[in-house]
Amino acid sequence: MDSEFLELIKTFEKTVSRLEKLDLTLLSFKDIIENLRGNLDELVEMVQLEKIVELSEQSITKLKRFEQQLNDAEAAAHRFANQVDYFSNDVKDEGTALADDQYLYQLNEQTQEIAIIAKNQRSKMRVIEGLKVKKIGSYQQTTFVLNAEGTVLYHLSGENKVVLLEEQMEDFVIYNYKLYGLADGHVFQYHLLTHEKRIIFENIANIQLLPDGKHLLCETINQEFTFFEL
Repeated sequence: MDSEFLELIKTFEKTVSRLEKLDLTLLSFKDIIENLRGNLDELVEMVQLEKIVELSEQSITKLKRFEQQLNDAEAAAHRFANQVDYFSNDVKDEGTALADDQYLYQLNEQTQEIAIIAKNQRSKMRVIEGLKVKKIGSYQQTTFVLNAEGTVLYHLSGENKVVLLEEQMEDFVIYNYKLYGLADGHVFQYHLLTHEKRIIFENIANIQLLPDGKHLLCETINQEFTFFEL
């Protein structure tokens, strides 16, 4: 056997030995990978579990906060119901009720009397003595009344009444410091500050302030209608 052949055999044996070592190395690396993968799965499960616990704690906190808000709302509703019951016991007569920044005014349409109660005070409603009212109205937290005879327009401040205009009228509306009064089939405009007066419509039977609070609806004697912006 010549030397070249012997050298080839030795090279082959070394190669086989290296391949076996490589196989062992690959197997070991595979084991390491599998171990890492198993540990990684456990780590992911731990992270997910930690998030679940955190979310659960946050949910419990939110539920407790929501429960407290419900309790507060229930208590507020109970207080409001008590106030409504108390107020409804005092305001027994049906009619128009208006309020300014200090008082509530209740018109008894049967007796034509005005009863008042001060805001934020617990007391019985009291009637304004010596005043019979045909109509009550308000503008910008100010209450106005037309006496039962339809001859005097008052501004109310509690039980005190201030004369604004002495004029025969059947109805009135107030907007932007101007009085729109119905008298003898015509509508007149009276400025509460400058006291200027002028007639703006004739042959009118009824007037009514529209719900937007800015337009006046007028019904003529012939049952026709017109309206205009105040």
